Amino acid sequence: MNKKTACLFSTFIAALSAVSAETVYFGGTLIGDGANSGNSWDTASNWLLEDKSEYGKVPQEGDNIVIDGNYITFDSSTPRLFVTSSAGSFGKLTLQNLNSGTTSKYIQLATPAANTLTFSGIDFIRNANSGSAVIGLVTTVSKQATIVVNGDVNAGSLDDVGVKGNLEFGAGGDQTFSGWGGPKKLIVSGDLNLYGTNCNFNVGVGSEDGKSGNATYDNPDISIGGVFNMAYANGRNPTVYLNQRGSGASNGLRTKYILNTVIGVGGLQGNGVITNNTNNNSYNWGKGSATIVFNNAKGSSYTFSGQINDDAKKTSIPTTETVTKLVMRGEGTQILEGETMLFSGGVEVQNGTLKLNYKDATNHGDLTMSGGRFGNIDGSSSTSVNFTNLIYSGGVIESHWNGSNLDVINLSEGLVKGEAFGEGDSFLIAISGDLASMLNSEMKIISWDNSAYATNFSSGDFKLENAEGFFDIKSDGLYVTVTAVPEPAVFCAVFGALALAFALLRRRK
Repeated sequence: MNKKTACLFSTFIAALSAVSAETVYFGGTLIGDGANSGNSWDTASNWLLEDKSEYGKVPQEGDNIVIDGNYITFDSSTPRLFVTSSAGSFGKLTLQNLNSGTTSKYIQLATPAANTLTFSGIDFIRNANSGSAVIGLVTTVSKQATIVVNGDVNAGSLDDVGVKGNLEFGAGGDQTFSGWGGPKKLIVSGDLNLYGTNCNFNVGVGSEDGKSGNATYDNPDISIGGVFNMAYANGRNPTVYLNQRGSGASNGLRTKYILNTVIGVGGLQGNGVITNNTNNNSYNWGKGSATIVFNNAKGSSYTFSGQINDDAKKTSIPTTETVTKLVMRGEGTQILEGETMLFSGGVEVQNGTLKLNYKDATNHGDLTMSGGRFGNIDGSSSTSVNFTNLIYSGGVIESHWNGSNLDVINLSEGLVKGEAFGEGDSFLIAISGDLASMLNSEMKIISWDNSAYATNFSSGDFKLENAEGFFDIKSDGLYVTVTAVPEPAVFCAVFGALALAFALLRRRK
């Protein structure tokens, strides 16, 4: 079979599969915690067609799955559907009408095995009496499944009015002790859209050292290939718990098996609150954190106007150790323009551009620069931001001159050379604004409170990216003096020379 024939054959098979795929409804009886024939995915008689006639078999590859309260018998206060114990690849998963009359009914899709469940998309359609939908509940560590969505996840819609129900990936406990855990991994190739819908994540493998099953920036617990979109609908913005796990045990082991969630996104936009919820009011305990990795594609720019916090209960339980960290890795731009930023786990910039509103006075932890650009949002009236240390080995710190002040980074400790900062390297700073108005004026650009000079840099290590000047390290910070600003004519001459060189190169070719 030649390549062309093979391609046509594959296309034919794919088309045939799409035509033969059915939309099937679960019609069993949800009895409770234990698995039985009535609440089992693998019981053929539980599956119906839209007209409620029997499908006659369990869902097949490519079938669209609908979990609809109008087709289910709710026979328990804990309606739990045990999904297939085998790996499966299906069409879209739709959860809707999660109520019995006027009574809200949440539903839990429990995984009885550590398999991989793949769907082409997930839609959570809410109504006035909807309960919450929990996907990937697990009772023991050995049964943590991987949930793959080859498309978008949609929770609610922009037209929602007066509806209820949250979307949850995993319940809020630690399966090591309580039997209320979540999936091992969640992979969404498309967008995750929350339309006024709250969303909780308990995804990943906890461990005593808190390494979360060896999750990394490249291999996160939660991967959203598209945009994480938090949209206003139903009269509110969404609230998201990145890490919703408490142990549920009082045996002294709750400080072990910590989950530190890593979530990668292709961009964050919209409004709302992003935080964690790892605390237990009864035991005054809080461990486990979250890291958001921005993988924004080159040329893309996304703006989030909401809050990013450490933990929902941090003010009522100040002993919590839960924090949120931000990492910029993609080549695009991520703008965080919300005025309330209560996170303290640090900021790491490796690539692209990260802009943070300097409005909030919270100390955000360490700022680590190895590449990319970091600075205040455009148009901000605030001119300072707080970190513990600034650890620099590459990239550009941006500062805006507003006519009287520069944006200043305040450090509670010091300015530190990163391990990759080598001999001859420069610490690059870019200043925007009317630089001519600050010529020959010495201005503080990085501040610290340490009479012993809280830095191992020397004044000669610093360089302006877009002007000429010199730097001076003093006991309270780093100062810059702009001595010359390139004239517009210089830019025109440089641009003209480059254009001429390019034209000559094309002519030679």
